[in-house]
Amino acid sequence: MIAPRAACGALVIVLGGAAALAAPGCRGEARSPGAGAGTGASAASGAAGSPGAGDPVAWPAIDEAALAALQTTERFELGAPAPLAIAPDGAVLFRRGRPRSRVADLYQLDAAGKITQLANAAALIAAPPPAPPGAPPARGSAAEPPAPAALPDLGAGIEAISVSDDGARVLIPLAGRLFLLERATGTLRELAIGPYRDAQLSPDGKRVAFVRGGDLWVLAVGEPQPVRIAQHPAADTPTDDGARDYATPDPAASAFGRDRGYWWSPDSQAIAFERCDARAVEPWYVADPRHPEQPPAVARIPRPGKPIAAVDLGIASVRGGAPRRVTWDFEHYPYLAQVIWPAKGPLTLVVAGRTQTIAAVVTVDPATAASRQVLVDKDTAWVNVLPDGLAWLPDGSGFLWMTEASGAWSVEHHAADGSHLRTVLTADVGARRIAGVSPDGRDAVIEAAADSREQHVWRVPLAGGAPVALTSGGGVHTARAAHGIVAISSLLKAGGRSVTVIRADGSRTPLPSVAEHPAAPPTTQIETLTLQDHAQFAAVTRPHAFDPKVRYPVVLRIGGAPDTRSVVDALDTYLLDQWYADHGFIVVRSDGRGTPGPERAWQRAIAGDVLTIPMTDQIDAVKRLGAHHPELDTGRVGALGGEVGGYLAAMAVLLHPDVFAAAVAVSPITDWSLVDAALAERTMKAPAFNAEGYRRTTAAVYADHLTRPLLLLPAVPGSRIATAHAFALIDALSAAGKHAEIATWPDRADAAHRIAATHLVLDFFRQRLGPPVRPQVMPVAKDDDDEEEERERARRGSAGAGDHDHH
Repeated sequence: MIAPRAACGALVIVLGGAAALAAPGCRGEARSPGAGAGTGASAASGAAGSPGAGDPVAWPAIDEAALAALQTTERFELGAPAPLAIAPDGAVLFRRGRPRSRVADLYQLDAAGKITQLANAAALIAAPPPAPPGAPPARGSAAEPPAPAALPDLGAGIEAISVSDDGARVLIPLAGRLFLLERATGTLRELAIGPYRDAQLSPDGKRVAFVRGGDLWVLAVGEPQPVRIAQHPAADTPTDDGARDYATPDPAASAFGRDRGYWWSPDSQAIAFERCDARAVEPWYVADPRHPEQPPAVARIPRPGKPIAAVDLGIASVRGGAPRRVTWDFEHYPYLAQVIWPAKGPLTLVVAGRTQTIAAVVTVDPATAASRQVLVDKDTAWVNVLPDGLAWLPDGSGFLWMTEASGAWSVEHHAADGSHLRTVLTADVGARRIAGVSPDGRDAVIEAAADSREQHVWRVPLAGGAPVALTSGGGVHTARAAHGIVAISSLLKAGGRSVTVIRADGSRTPLPSVAEHPAAPPTTQIETLTLQDHAQFAAVTRPHAFDPKVRYPVVLRIGGAPDTRSVVDALDTYLLDQWYADHGFIVVRSDGRGTPGPERAWQRAIAGDVLTIPMTDQIDAVKRLGAHHPELDTGRVGALGGEVGGYLAAMAVLLHPDVFAAAVAVSPITDWSLVDAALAERTMKAPAFNAEGYRRTTAAVYADHLTRPLLLLPAVPGSRIATAHAFALIDALSAAGKHAEIATWPDRADAAHRIAATHLVLDFFRQRLGPPVRPQVMPVAKDDDDEEEERERARRGSAGAGDHDHH
């Protein structure tokens, strides 16, 4: 995501020198060819007849309407339906807003194919809220009613819901308020519970659980007052306030894809809840410098090699009483990665070791809180614990488990005691996620693809037999499955998106969309690059008005995160790339080693060193594409990325100025010792065992190397100390007498900020890379054989020179 800047002007601070980047205007004016081109624009002014030399081509005028459409529709996602739940009666509940509004309402598609709106977000919030429990009567009279309060920000409207097992009741959290829907009658009522977090309806629909102040509360529907069923210990000292929480995800939970801190029992009579003690974790204070009147937020985020939070589970009865404490082998498995409490089967935990080279499945008897380890998974680098990597069968006789033990993702069927029964999906299919199991336990719905560019939905028979594809034709497809129904959300290969509901009889019904469509699909083409010791995919996006006799500056968009694919076979994911391309660039992405790949070794290649191999693969991809396609002017490459990609973008100009002419780093990581311990230690391990690895991957170490333009875009105040990363590098650059540019933006940006930021990035690259040029002599494209011959000649030349020197 490209970071926004404030209003039409950017706060741009240049360290160590005068500001070279003017705030771009708001009228979309086109700059003169070559205006402001600095270091890195040499291809536009080379010697006559040399590759790349020639006449500059005028920058295309900025298409403000296309940019506004792109950002106000959130890349044409707004207005598309998103499934939220599937009811036993066959109804699919989904959210959908208007094409240019983030506020989504709640709808249902019933078994007969009828669409009904169940809840309108704006109408719900327009009604005055009831008084919370214990509140004094409202002042005023009928003749003089109190002044109406301003409506709260609806945000994204209805984002998530909680549905009872029978589908009769739906809990709707919205803008800090809570509504209960009776589906049979359409009746909506508000529950007055006061402040809350993470409200969840019980499976029987009779109670609502929520978190307040680090404690777990339950409200019986129809009762006036909630009851606190678990209270965390009081702080020993004022500085320990908030260090011990109940029912709230601990700092490491997000590293395992977990956003919940408590779980209802299937019979609705008990709740398992996380108990976190982070007193040993050093506190971090995150302040917003734009609001000095506000106190800093305190976060206890463990750093690599330092103490982490102590976590266990409690089981509390909804009728009160002391919770039972669940324990396991904390010494070997301090991380609580996942918790599942199936309708049938035991309460189940997935726990992981501090180094994350080992994970275990632990089952718990809720009556006694006794635990039993039933499965262990190991990996010499790290074990990936997936949010949906374990699923119990409906009868509780066993579970499905995703593992990379065979060298790539496969799905195994285990008995309830953990014993291996069979492999139900082999590694060659490329499993990604278990979406669900059929009610009769015969089939599983699994997302998988052997080709990392795609993702498909399969129905897999558990007793053996070939899996059946539910999607085809490229694209990226995800599924929600329950009660024999599968709702598939698709990013389509040719562009656009769709949601299809597949029922048990095989019939298919689309969910209607009101989303807008781009004027033209992206030009993106995906290529397979054969590099020195492997092949990797690259996506190349050219202007719609592409001229094959022109050489274009290149913007390399770097992803690089170990859990994210950048090159996917769905055109709508390249809409922003296309906007940049249409304004004078060719935009490239490539997924190198360290990202999710076809086998475990591809991702684990970065173990201990998150820099060398990812950077090498990005550079090799750019060079290979430039050799194959002379329209890519690889003498003028700008790197652009966020977070991990922002880290690689910043390191690109620090370490490889011969390849990269400029870089924009959005909320970059710059120091892995500032990253959450659970994330950093997964790949880098503890600093005590990899001190040199941490040093060599820290951006500040290379501050004095900077010779190319660098624009840093940190969010302020930023979450999880993101701002500290940027300023650690800024301080080092200042000490080295180097200058970089920095622009700040709010960490919650609206469309106007996103539009302004896109202008900022475009203007930066236009100034620093220079315009497209029409060369007098166009370089000749090379194929793999030509390049191999060149390498062989170079090797022979080197060998000959060595022999000559020896004699």
